[in-house]
Amino acid sequence: MRKPLRDLRIREVLVQHYRCPACRHTFRHYPAGVDKRDQSQRTATLAALLWALGLSTHAVARLLQRLEVHLSPMTVWRDVLLLVGEVQERLGQRQVRCLGVDGFWVRPRGQGRGLVVAVEMEEGLPLALLQVDERDPKALTRALAPLLEGLGAEVLVTDDLPSYHLLAEEVGLRQQVCTFHLMRWASREVRRLEREVGPEGAPVLAQVRDILRERPLDGGRRLFPLWLELSRARPRPQSPLGRLKALVLRLAEGWERYCLHRRDPQVPTTNNRTEQAVGRFRIRAKGMRGIRSWGGLEAAFLLPHVQVA
Repeated sequence: MRKPLRDLRIREVLVQHYRCPACRHTFRHYPAGVDKRDQSQRTATLAALLWALGLSTHAVARLLQRLEVHLSPMTVWRDVLLLVGEVQERLGQRQVRCLGVDGFWVRPRGQGRGLVVAVEMEEGLPLALLQVDERDPKALTRALAPLLEGLGAEVLVTDDLPSYHLLAEEVGLRQQVCTFHLMRWASREVRRLEREVGPEGAPVLAQVRDILRERPLDGGRRLFPLWLELSRARPRPQSPLGRLKALVLRLAEGWERYCLHRRDPQVPTTNNRTEQAVGRFRIRAKGMRGIRSWGGLEAAFLLPHVQVA
């Protein structure tokens, strides 16, 4: 049986029909790269990748029409969703040691929605996009725990949000806090305290500044005596000394998360890979003039990173 085909090179293929002599069941055998659809797998993949590069479904349909391949915009969109499913299936089979996680907000159909992205940190390959607010620790744990178990993750690379600390403790993973995020908020607080703290707190603040700059492995043990020294003065919480005391305690409690990369050189120091994936997603979303569906969100996040041989 001859089957018409929508393809860049081949217009028709030969499909073999078979029937089992015992049960009389019939089935078809398609040539490589062809299935029951009217278009070839090559055409479907090309249409999806053109969309991933920034074209709309209508633009892809018009472009392929110039190449004498006639597809409707809805067919192009079905090709996009089909490729997303294939990509997700392949990504689900990966084993990832270090997983970067970060959250951001989008507004599909004008409604704000919190999303969390998971990125493999060695190559920066996006693995999952989840509908969850990163500020909700319980929802974050429910959403990410199955993914972390399936990927075999050992280390989480995140920013310094408390919900990520609770997630790492709940699932029993080590955590590396992005050094850039650490230095941004800690250095800002140190500069502010330098202008406000009096002579009684200046020596402690100088030591804190040196520890932040060097980030030694024993920084937590060096910070705890400073906290005890400030505690003996019993400063008010909102006073400069009180804020310095809170800063020292926060750094001392999280020091293992801040310096995990010193103990394990294979752990990245920053969460830049995840930030880059989110940035590319935003560029793609802007080119789409807004995203209206969850399928569009997943496609815009996953497909721009697909590598084609």
